[in-house]
Amino acid sequence: MDIKNHITTLGAVLSEGGFALDPLDLITILVIMAAMFLLINSRYLKLPSTIGLMILALCLSLFVVLGEWLFSTLNEVATSIMSEYEFSKILLQVMLSFLLFAGALQIDLRKLGEEKTKANIQCVERGAKEVK
Repeated sequence: MDIKNHITTLGAVLSEGGFALDPLDLITILVIMAAMFLLINSRYLKLPSTIGLMILALCLSLFVVLGEWLFSTLNEVATSIMSEYEFSKILLQVMLSFLLFAGALQIDLRKLGEEKTKANIQCVERGAKEVK
């Protein structure tokens, strides 16, 4: 069975309403795709991880948009998955905490300690501007 038949079958299941992803399933798919993209980036593109991940995600989005010409049900699949969840709620209530934690792990505390006087001065300046 080729990929066109798989996507057509998936589209038929979606149109009947028999396909639903749990939030955990969706998060699992996104993590697996991110891992695959980072593997492709580290082996072939050799860009910084965030830039490579963004470029590959943009390529996937472009594939979904242009893939509608080849596979008519691909857009239906993507639209039904996107409309099933309120992504702003998932982003702010679930993913933001993980993203902030991952960002905090990458902070070099020695460099932050070296720059703390400059950072404190900037904080005081911005606070004074906001009070005015």
